[in-house]
Amino acid sequence: MSGGHTPKVSRTTRRFGLHRRAHFPRRTIRVAVPVAALCALAGCSATTSPSNSGSGSGAPSQTSTGPTTVVANRPPTTLRVPADHPTIQAAVDATVAGDLVLVAPGTYRESVVIERPGIVVRGTDRAGVIIDGEDKRENGIKVLADGVAIENLTVSNHAANGVLVTGDGYDGGTQLKGFRLSYITAIDNDLYGLYSFAAQDGLFDNVYARGSGDSGFYVGRCEPCNTLVIDSLAEHNAVGFEGTNASVGVVVARSTFRANRVGITVNSQKLEKKAPQREAVVVGNVVDGNDAQLSPVQASGAFGLGIAIGGGRNDRIERNRVRRSVSVGIAITDLDGFLPSGVQVEGNALESNGTDIGAYRTALDLPPGAVCLGANEANSFLPPDLPVSHSCGPTVGPAITAVQPSKPGPPPGVRGQRLPAPPSLPNMVDALTAPAAPATSAPDLSTARFSLPS
Repeated sequence: MSGGHTPKVSRTTRRFGLHRRAHFPRRTIRVAVPVAALCALAGCSATTSPSNSGSGSGAPSQTSTGPTTVVANRPPTTLRVPADHPTIQAAVDATVAGDLVLVAPGTYRESVVIERPGIVVRGTDRAGVIIDGEDKRENGIKVLADGVAIENLTVSNHAANGVLVTGDGYDGGTQLKGFRLSYITAIDNDLYGLYSFAAQDGLFDNVYARGSGDSGFYVGRCEPCNTLVIDSLAEHNAVGFEGTNASVGVVVARSTFRANRVGITVNSQKLEKKAPQREAVVVGNVVDGNDAQLSPVQASGAFGLGIAIGGGRNDRIERNRVRRSVSVGIAITDLDGFLPSGVQVEGNALESNGTDIGAYRTALDLPPGAVCLGANEANSFLPPDLPVSHSCGPTVGPAITAVQPSKPGPPPGVRGQRLPAPPSLPNMVDALTAPAAPATSAPDLSTARFSLPS
């Protein structure tokens, strides 16, 4: 491949295959992707801006470079696409804080960049409003401003991400504050379905991801994150949810992760700033059958894990139902030189996994205090004495003997066109009439309300 730059790949230790390639794209750049899928997976980049074709109404092709329209001060209003503006980008460029961009059904062949704070972009029909990347545009929607909400639409076939929300935080800058992704369907995007990076006070609510070559939902490089994933479904992705260096107030709750290669992973890595990761909660989820034959292949080749903590500190895995993971149902290990510490695994129900709960390291023992277990319904452990010596409470258990679980060979992955069709998904209630509600506050991160699912 010529004309592109391939970022270096992390030298991550490969405990359970969750080593990373460099995440493309992380900086707020716009790149052309001439050979969409190959370029995205290899991390190459170019220097020209992608073109954005018009909306499903047959608008002419045009290039979008962000807001250029000078908008006078006025009260918030509703801007309709295509009735008032021919493209979503044109409507976004005309907004002021508090506006609602209301999009009629159609296929919109454009990349939308949002740099105006406090606006809402909403489709009138979740399945009928489609932002299609045609396997050549990088992102469906890129959010670069505080307080933006995206609601009730589909993003599909992008060379990188369906929706990217990011602050100026790649090299240690500020975090974007306030975002909401609700009733969004993300299908067959080459890297991430819905992706937040250097962003806080976020909500992923009733979202769906399928066919992501990296992860369906991703939260990365934030502290505090104060971000909630709730009432959502990820299936047939390389990873259902991933949080890398995402610390303080990350809650993944009351959602389903099924038929992915890996269900949920929270981890620390040197490839990004703000390592090590700490204080995430995974609670009240169904994690089922994450040994999927029908899913894309992640660059790491990870396979057969339900919930995995790699080098995390003071994370909690509580009241989840985890079944049919061919390697390990709940795995706690080191990653990229970071050791786990204070990871609590309590009240989970596990069945039909290769190993139900495993805490392990390849060469050296895990130190005392790496993990504690309490009141889990589980039948198999790695090492076998793990439940005896690592109960939760004031007494710290001994070191955990170095050991490795079985790693079944992963099957070849498949492309999106061979994946099952998405299920019927709910529309946002009152999408046509509900007023705009920008994302101005952090979500409710309380976890006691989430019970063990049946």
